[in-house]
Amino acid sequence: MEQSSPLRRLDGPAGTLFAGSALFVLAVIVFILWFLWRNHRLLTANPQSHSNVEIAASYGGTDEQEIRELQKALSIKDDFAIRANLGNAYEELGRFPEGVAEYNHALQLNPQYASAWCNMGYALMREGKLDEAIPDFMKAIEYDPRMPQGRTDLYKALQMRGIDPGAANQTGSYPFDLKKALELLKTYPPPGAANQPPER
Repeated sequence: MEQSSPLRRLDGPAGTLFAGSALFVLAVIVFILWFLWRNHRLLTANPQSHSNVEIAASYGGTDEQEIRELQKALSIKDDFAIRANLGNAYEELGRFPEGVAEYNHALQLNPQYASAWCNMGYALMREGKLDEAIPDFMKAIEYDPRMPQGRTDLYKALQMRGIDPGAANQTGSYPFDLKKALELLKTYPPPGAANQPPER
């Protein structure tokens, strides 16, 4: 018996429902993108409108277009979240030094922004600068211990540095506070680790 292809099944009730749902979702996405672009045209002096266009560009534009829109937004108003988003855009392109510079600027505006600490640590880790990345992950955990990525990245960075985060009696001299890093991971283990403390 010949199996019917998914396209042949579109003529039945289930296929019609699937096709209708897909077209509805597509229409909603097109409407949202149109609304963001319209909003941007009406409010070019509003940094949030450029940030919104960057979000829209991330779904169908280019990375360079995202960067241009975020730079326009920052020319209107210097904002820590927009700076961090620009850092993310640079990081996605593998332009880690530029990403680190934007994260640093974001942290000058908001030193407790845990995501920027974590993302800066990740960019530094990708550059092989583990001794600089580890303290950034520690800061991310200190400011937001529930953020799983900071805990996971700290664990990975220590392993990449040749340190077993689960081993007892760690010794050695490091340009970061190893004892504090291990205490943070003991108190706030990465997701999936055994003996996690209860959520607070």
